[in-house]
Amino acid sequence: MPLSQSLVQMRTNVRRFANVQGTTALLRHPDADLNDYINRALGSLHRRLTSAMPDQRYLASTTVTTEDGVSTYALPALFDFLISAEMTADGVRRWLQAYEMHERPGIISPDQPVTGVPTVYRLRGGNIELLPTPGDEYDVLLWYVPASSQLSADAELGPRQRRVQADVGRVDPGH
Repeated sequence: MPLSQSLVQMRTNVRRFANVQGTTALLRHPDADLNDYINRALGSLHRRLTSAMPDQRYLASTTVTTEDGVSTYALPALFDFLISAEMTADGVRRWLQAYEMHERPGIISPDQPVTGVPTVYRLRGGNIELLPTPGDEYDVLLWYVPASSQLSADAELGPRQRRVQADVGRVDPGH
């Protein structure tokens, strides 16, 4: 069985493996149910792979450009978890460190001297908060593990083939 298969091929193979073929099998196990099972299996495999060695697998990156006085920025739609955040300010490249919520009051306290250059971050829902609040425009490079994508179109390729084709520049890995 080839490693690169469309969703239709995966459904056919699932039915063949379970020995449920024919007209009644389609009624008992509709395509929508099989699509859900396949996506759950791919998601489970994705979680196992990323929990074993998260930074040793396929990574994605995005650049967040800060604005003066804005501390919170949206993360990409397929963001799973952050590997690192880096930026250059005043000609110095630096890696931002994660902060804990109990540290936040000390970071944003008006008694603290503020340079306007972020030094720490915190993931908050679908956003990243940079502190101290940026006082200028900076490019923050985020390296992250993308979330498992869901297959929906019959001709859609599995994750491995999509990634291989993206590596040779034929498709966008985010699709």
